[in-house]
Amino acid sequence: MKERATLILCSADLILWGAIIVSLFFAGPEYTSSGFGLLVGAVVTLLVALTVLPAYLLNRARREPTLALVFALAFPVVFLFLFFFVTTLMI
Repeated sequence: MKERATLILCSADLILWGAIIVSLFFAGPEYTSSGFGLLVGAVVTLLVALTVLPAYLLNRARREPTLALVFALAFPVVFLFLFFFVTTLMI
């Protein structure tokens, strides 16, 4: 059961990552924050590499299903934390 949940969460995380990258790519140029979109894209990609990729690899190897599930859950939790932290700083 944990393996299926991990696979579903990894898929949802990758869809979320793709949506973020596509929205940053197709966003119009903002001259006031020109490098901010690139920084956000790099941070989100690094976050995917550090959480979703190990979760998927652990799930494929059928080792440590609980740890793989924790890694898969870490992406949305850390992303939301960073989003609210950055938006709080910008206000």
